[in-house]
Amino acid sequence: MQRGPVSTFNRHDIYEQDTNNKIGIGAAVAKAFADAGCPRIAITDLNKKLLQDTKKAILESHPKAEVLAATGDISSENFVDSFIADVVRSFGRLDYCVNCAGILGNSQSSTETSADDFDRINNVNYRGCWFSSRAELRAMLRQEPFASHGGEKSQSKRKHRQYRKPASSRRPSDCT
Repeated sequence: MQRGPVSTFNRHDIYEQDTNNKIGIGAAVAKAFADAGCPRIAITDLNKKLLQDTKKAILESHPKAEVLAATGDISSENFVDSFIADVVRSFGRLDYCVNCAGILGNSQSSTETSADDFDRINNVNYRGCWFSSRAELRAMLRQEPFASHGGEKSQSKRKHRQYRKPASSRRPSDCT
């Protein structure tokens, strides 16, 4: 029984370089999905308070929504795999993902940035988002497509089997 789409979001706090103001990209996107009618949302963040604030804001606006919130570090492969497994165990499936975790450096030039700072930034901004995408895709590939999103398997297979001649070999009458 399909109960509606499930979305996951991961985020770290992102700060504007000059003003030190928090930019709640993940929170804003999670709220927007709830506003668009997504009934089940999973979110993660390093900061437990901000994570709970986001969950509270979603539930205040959408009291029937189900929100799974897990504090964790997406630069940890074990955390990411565990989080996505919890999402699937809790909600039965995963349909949409937004990987928007990111941290800024120390505003130093590349020649002044230490290898430790470089590794810390890339472990979150690149590697962590890759861990997330990989775990999410693995989960999605194990499930049946969601029916309202063109989920007929046979339809999907037929669509991918269609062959089009390369543009260079088409005559004008071949173009559609």
